[in-house]
Amino acid sequence: MSTSHAIRHIRITPIAFRDPPLLNAAGIHEPWALRSIIEIETASGLVGINESYGDQPMLEALAKAAPALVGLSPWALNDMEARVAALVTPPKLTASEFLGQQVSLAPGTHVSKTVAKVVSAFEVAMLDLQGQMAQAPIVDLPSVLAKVLEKLFVGLTLRAGAGGKVSGGGGGGGGEMSGENVARLWSVIASFIATRGGSIGGDASASSSLSSSASSSSSGASSSSAVSSSS
Repeated sequence: MSTSHAIRHIRITPIAFRDPPLLNAAGIHEPWALRSIIEIETASGLVGINESYGDQPMLEALAKAAPALVGLSPWALNDMEARVAALVTPPKLTASEFLGQQVSLAPGTHVSKTVAKVVSAFEVAMLDLQGQMAQAPIVDLPSVLAKVLEKLFVGLTLRAGAGGKVSGGGGGGGGEMSGENVARLWSVIASFIATRGGSIGGDASASSSLSSSASSSSSGASSSSAVSSSS
């Protein structure tokens, strides 16, 4: 058997099981719940699995995107997302068409969510493969840590850039974090991810780029403060 972990084959199996007629926010459940089982097999024989929506439009979108992932490494999440988006992004709708499709007993099937649903269907199966290859829980993988922490600290950086400081919201009486401290915290997180063998967004240069953005935000905040004090 090959030692390559490149994706060799993707199986999509539709399933249905009885769904009790419970009332929820989207109306009455239908008699059957439709789901799909996604299996991504590598050339080395590993199989990553996930489950997702199983309605006909979703099955068609999964089948359309699946062949484009053959040959990819299970670590290539960004490439997978780009290929999926290129194939299943729906045509732009007019306002009336969009609102017309919003009227549905199954709002999760709206076409505006197609790319996100297909990406997540394949992404979790690829993360399963990553865990098997690394022989570690998925939550400990650098790619997962990087994604979670990137979103958190990019958000902090943007908020600091807008007003110079990040307020600790909520009822807990949190203080404020300056743009300079956001940049410092970001640097610590990027270094931590690097020690785990990962990088932000799968690109080693992204950490320094985002740290520079945070530093620029803090510099802008400091300049604003200086102008205010001089006036």
